[in-house]
Amino acid sequence: MKKAGKAVAAAADTGSPTLSLAGLKLSKLPDLTPLASSLTALSLEHNGLKSVDDTAIPALTALTALNLADNKLADLPDALAHCAGLTQLTLSNNKLVLLPAALWSLSSLTGLFASDNAIKRIPSDVARLTTLVRIDLDNNRLVSLPGELLTLPALADLAANANRIGPALLDSEKPLVELAAAANSARASSSATTSRESARPSTPRLRLPSRSGEALASLVRGGSSASLHELATDGGRALSTDSLNALAVPRSPRVASPHSALRILRLAHNKLTALPGCIGTLAALEVLDASENKLATIPHSIRSCTALVELRLAHNVLESLPSALGSCTALRTLDLAHNKLSELPAALAALAALESLDMSANPLAKSFVKGIEAA
Repeated sequence: MKKAGKAVAAAADTGSPTLSLAGLKLSKLPDLTPLASSLTALSLEHNGLKSVDDTAIPALTALTALNLADNKLADLPDALAHCAGLTQLTLSNNKLVLLPAALWSLSSLTGLFASDNAIKRIPSDVARLTTLVRIDLDNNRLVSLPGELLTLPALADLAANANRIGPALLDSEKPLVELAAAANSARASSSATTSRESARPSTPRLRLPSRSGEALASLVRGGSSASLHELATDGGRALSTDSLNALAVPRSPRVASPHSALRILRLAHNKLTALPGCIGTLAALEVLDASENKLATIPHSIRSCTALVELRLAHNVLESLPSALGSCTALRTLDLAHNKLSELPAALAALAALESLDMSANPLAKSFVKGIEAA
């Protein structure tokens, strides 16, 4: 506590707008009154806090960023609602079962980070956070996401990895830039939140000499992919297809898709058996990750995803691909590893921008290797 008191005094003397009391094993907060009108950022992470004083933080009238991560908080005081200028609030790795009611009055909040708790539901009050741009709910116990969450007018990034999300109505008329709903598994552990890339099984990649385009042509019926730079040939659980249909079904032919601005859609590590046909309404979609599901088919409507740059379908049960995929001419990365593909459609020859094609652990991989050896 002495270290904390000295840190407060030093900040008051220098007029510093930031104060870090991280890792001091605090059981309660020091007197922050000397910083009431000057402090804009306060870090209290990595302490043993089980509660927050009802008056200490609300007295900080200039506060815009508060970090309470890695404590033992089960709630926050209602008085936190008086922090009208708060824009960033970090509550990760605590013991929250519900998001504190005080949050719904934070009218300036743009970032809410509440991963690694035990949150079971998000109430409809979330609709009051009209300035929210990013919310991180990774590794909680959510079984659904409320429709109100997707009515937030500024929301650009929603992360809900490693939860228990099942069929949920996700229906909104407002744009959402990123929906990261990967790895919603009832048995998911916190390790699922470390890195999307590190969680993906690594596969050796084969750099192709220019002549290898001819070998690829033997797999892509009737064509070649001359710009292909990289090709690999060697070596989750809650979202349903019904819940995905709610992402993009238009109200009528004259009404734009409720998520037509969606750029990044991450649905890895789930139990999807099909992507909804309405995936084609996501005209702005650039990245689609549906790896590690149980996909048997890809809808022909994917032809409308002309902005698609990265498509990851590894670890599914695909036996064929639709020729419509050839319409995705912006595609640069196509990951088809660990499926049941024995051939690729001729239309893939139209993917002139394609740089990386991963076909590891497919029946066609052996055919390709033979083609390379004969080239």
